Amino acid sequence: MRVLRVLDGIISVMISVLYTSIIVAMFGQVLFRYILGSPFTWSEEISRYMFIWLTYLGAYAAIERKGHIAVDFFTRYLPLTPQRYLSIVLSLLVACVLAFVFYLGVWMTLENIKAEWQTIPFLSMGLSYAAVPVGACLMILGLLRVTVREFTQKEFRPNKEPGAIY
Repeated sequence: MRVLRVLDGIISVMISVLYTSIIVAMFGQVLFRYILGSPFTWSEEISRYMFIWLTYLGAYAAIERKGHIAVDFFTRYLPLTPQRYLSIVLSLLVACVLAFVFYLGVWMTLENIKAEWQTIPFLSMGLSYAAVPVGACLMILGLLRVTVREFTQKEFRPNKEPGAIY
């Protein structure tokens, strides 16, 4: 579990660095375009790809914190034991979808590994596409961690509020 806590810390730092880098790149773009009259050619493209990575890493962080939106209109009327098992089944179903996303992400990454960015020719497009399989793999890991945590805890505590973020 220590390794997973270190992984969570690394991903939190990566999220912060990516977010800050996007803000700095976009601010620099505006500054150079409108004040100095000579815009960066690469800032929009690099910000776009950093945002893709930020999205997938943030989705993993949200899974870990159970921060994704859940529709619990029907499940909140079930007894606790069926709620627990339904939660596990749904998590495994989402993990299967993410496994398919992982497969497609690996395929897209390998297809684009030799392509270069338009404004930064020494960087591979595979780096951009790698966010998909890495993010899907991390989300599967997060789902499995949450599912095991829910199954092994003595008392299952679903959200009491209707429409709450679980």
